[in-house]
Amino acid sequence: MPFIIFYIFISILLLLFQLVKQNTNIKNKNYLNSLFFYFISFLIVFLTCTRYKTGTDWEGYQNYFYNNDYSWEYLWSSFNEIIFNFGLPVEYIFVLTALLSLFLKLKTISILSKKSVFVIILCIPFIINKDFGTIRQGLAISICFYSSLYILDKKPIFFTILVLIAAQFHFSSLIFLFAYPLYNINLSKKFSFILILLCIVIGYSGLVIISINYITNILSSDSRIGYKLVKYLSYDDEYSSIYSNSILDPAAIKKIVSVLIFFYLTGYKKLLSLSKDYKLLFNLFIFGTCLFFIFNDIPQLRRLNGYFDLFQICLFVSLLSLIKDKANQLILISYLWLSSFINLYGYINSYPEYLDHYNSLLEFLF
Repeated sequence: MPFIIFYIFISILLLLFQLVKQNTNIKNKNYLNSLFFYFISFLIVFLTCTRYKTGTDWEGYQNYFYNNDYSWEYLWSSFNEIIFNFGLPVEYIFVLTALLSLFLKLKTISILSKKSVFVIILCIPFIINKDFGTIRQGLAISICFYSSLYILDKKPIFFTILVLIAAQFHFSSLIFLFAYPLYNINLSKKFSFILILLCIVIGYSGLVIISINYITNILSSDSRIGYKLVKYLSYDDEYSSIYSNSILDPAAIKKIVSVLIFFYLTGYKKLLSLSKDYKLLFNLFIFGTCLFFIFNDIPQLRRLNGYFDLFQICLFVSLLSLIKDKANQLILISYLWLSSFINLYGYINSYPEYLDHYNSLLEFLF
């Protein structure tokens, strides 16, 4: 409930901010936008960094820290070991990880989007998911998200170094290496649509599971890749067992609706001709959507889509400046906010024992 209240509160603030901005004669509106962006960012950082025993990740990372079993990715293990050897409590892990992860997200959003305030508000459910849940992957996603700026600057070495650093926090981030060559591909509307349909067919056909089972039979289960694949195939939870290989999966329905809305509301060629940023956002949105459907029946691998979710949000918000029709603008804004709210509500309801309350580190200290 506190996260729902926080999200609604921030949304109301944004609405009031827009009303004030439109109905007053303020000369420096860019300054006002920046000020509001920093204010919202501060609230999110404060909420994330001062949590205590709140979130799906707390117990697992706490046990990992105090058991001295530093067997995960090198940089994450080293980070835990250094904090532990300095005699500091596990809370430092959560605070420092959140600070770095959020800084990279917010910095990149401020560069990629002209409507950064709306983007960051839509990103709140994603932040609750990753920075209150899988914080290792959340940090890796933030590093990859930031590395995309070097794609735009055409600096492949810096891009590659950052992705490899991200992989030392979460191995799955290596999938983001595809982002650089993807940027140079000109995807047509028709080809993108056919590609997504093909991925949907492949994902629901079970071919991916058959292929992975074949690979695991070849590889030794003692190997890192073999062990990971076996673990991914055996993973199950209440959500995946209900919607496994089902077209009624709410997440899959939202993805399909997002694709349809994007192609319906925008002049596709006009969008890509305006800025190289839009081409990057669009290509990574399509690639992330394809990953989502290909690994539809494997929840752990479907999480790879998380590396591209932030680009989808930035892309859809960028459409607002292109759409002149007020009705279509309202449709898009309503869809984005409602979809974001449903994501947050669904995630909290999936783990009420971890997220239906909020304990502050300040309460613990004082």
